[in-house]
Amino acid sequence: MMYRSPLKWAGGKAWLAKAVEPVVDKEWKVAEPFSGGLGFSLFFGFKHVHASDINWSLINFFQCLRDGSMPDIIQVEASGPFYYKARDRFNDLIEQTAPNKIQSDELSTLTWFINRHCFNGLSRFNKKGRFNVPYGQKKKLDLNSLELCEQFGLAAQHWTFSHGSYETSSLADADLAIIDPPYHDTFADYDPSGFIEEDQIKLVEWLDTQSVNRVIATNNYNKFTASLYREAGFSLCRAPVQRKIAAKGASRKTVFELVALKGFSANEINKMDLIQC
Repeated sequence: MMYRSPLKWAGGKAWLAKAVEPVVDKEWKVAEPFSGGLGFSLFFGFKHVHASDINWSLINFFQCLRDGSMPDIIQVEASGPFYYKARDRFNDLIEQTAPNKIQSDELSTLTWFINRHCFNGLSRFNKKGRFNVPYGQKKKLDLNSLELCEQFGLAAQHWTFSHGSYETSSLADADLAIIDPPYHDTFADYDPSGFIEEDQIKLVEWLDTQSVNRVIATNNYNKFTASLYREAGFSLCRAPVQRKIAAKGASRKTVFELVALKGFSANEINKMDLIQC
């Protein structure tokens, strides 16, 4: 069964799932060390997924949904004054629960509320580690997304989650790894530590140490990323994608994203809806 992410997520990968669908086996075990909104794995409804992320609020949210704890709409309201109070509480709860990975239903509810009611579903943290995206001027609660939360709970019954950098993950048991880091030369403030060019290089070097059958890595398409992944032995493709961060739809533009593949045959790549480089 195909599912959608319960979160609004800039850079979601449902489009990638559609592009590679002809060669994907839904019985594969999948690893997503940059989980984001988990749009790729939800599209296929894989039974076995291990997702990790450096963003504790994400991992806590996913674990709570898997364990049957849905957002408590009684705790929240759609208004600017409440949003900013909730944002402060959200940041405080992250500081209190992340160090010891204490699962929190309240933090999960606030994660859903803030994501669905902030500006464009953007995830941005300042250098102090505080979420700072403004209110999205919503006039009512996004109750339709609660069904997606329930569906996630069903889809993720056998999924496992961990909090930390990709370097703490192991891809050894995975049939497929989805590598979707903060993109080179574009928005990278998902975490206060950022993700600079040196981090991009370290990621590719780390991938070379991992024993995994297949890898699909995505990034901004430019000379640096194309050279980096080509030299690491990946087959390169491009895909036109519409960036949706801008406030006005008219200013949203189509750009090319890099899709780097390893472990797929030439015949399999030909079946994908991608532009080969």
